[in-house]
Amino acid sequence: MISGKSPNSISKSLFELVYFYTWAESNRLNLDTILLNGTGISDIQIRQFSHWLRSYKTKRRSSLTPKAFNSIIAQCARFCVWCGKWEANRPSGRNSAIINQTADLVIRSGWRTKSVRVRITKAAPDLTDEEVYLLERHLKPNAAIARGISREVAYRNYLIWHLAIEMGLRISEILALRLQDCPQFNKNYISVVRIEERGDDYSDPRGVYAPRPKTLSRDLGFIIADSPLPRLLQAYISKYRYRKMQGGAKQFLLDHNFLVVTHETGDPLSIVSAISIAKENATQSGVQCFHWHIARHAFFNRAYAAVAANDAYFNDLVYFGGWSDAKSLNIYTQRAIRNRATQTLAIWQQGNKWESLTK
Repeated sequence: MISGKSPNSISKSLFELVYFYTWAESNRLNLDTILLNGTGISDIQIRQFSHWLRSYKTKRRSSLTPKAFNSIIAQCARFCVWCGKWEANRPSGRNSAIINQTADLVIRSGWRTKSVRVRITKAAPDLTDEEVYLLERHLKPNAAIARGISREVAYRNYLIWHLAIEMGLRISEILALRLQDCPQFNKNYISVVRIEERGDDYSDPRGVYAPRPKTLSRDLGFIIADSPLPRLLQAYISKYRYRKMQGGAKQFLLDHNFLVVTHETGDPLSIVSAISIAKENATQSGVQCFHWHIARHAFFNRAYAAVAANDAYFNDLVYFGGWSDAKSLNIYTQRAIRNRATQTLAIWQQGNKWESLTK
């Protein structure tokens, strides 16, 4: 049911089932027996659980968000299907032929109508130009070094920031970059490569916690005028990508080819460490909303606003973001609409007074 997922995805899936079991326990239902005896959960019970979940009060808010509610409903449906098929495929399973043929259709049909319609597409979060300026000034290597940050860590953090804000890369994509994915003598672009496309001999020391890029593989050039990224990449790889040894020695030849490292051990930087770095810089820079993914949003908000009127460039932007469906840009469409509503329409007001309302 959850094979092939990352540890975080597995943890989320299992946590969503906690709601299902909590409801069952509160109603004195043995959920395992119900789901594994070949009969499955009834539509009435599905409705009862859905009603209970709608009224569930969380610690942080009065109720679950529609997105969270729908995710739990979908996970419970998948779990019921899995249980039904597991029972059907047992040698002594009851009604195995019938359940094998209809489990997915019948069980899911009872759940599908319980999802909440999400009517409003949320606008993508954003960083203001002032916040981008504050983060840029805070993360510059010279400023970081002046605060006591080691030179190699200062350059590493500044490189991560520019890969996110200049190219809109996810933090998982940045941490999965290898040396061969970076610009070289015969190419002046960065390659984002999905894990399954890296060959059978690919390995990551981070094991099950290795970052897994969710987007499509793609080659991305540098689009910001006078971008410092090519120089940053060259400087980090040649001067600052090393492991600190005892006595102050530097070990440049590491036992892996990942770009971004933790300099204490020379290992590839973990997701947890990257998140901690973002939180620390959010506090110190004064931009409390900062995290690595909002830098990606800031990039695509501006990129979408620049190309929205040009269909050819719009398709290029879909490729640049690594999306398989242009609908993934909807959150940036909503941000652009919101900005136009608060800013652009003010221009109309300057020359078109509504006399009946302004006398």
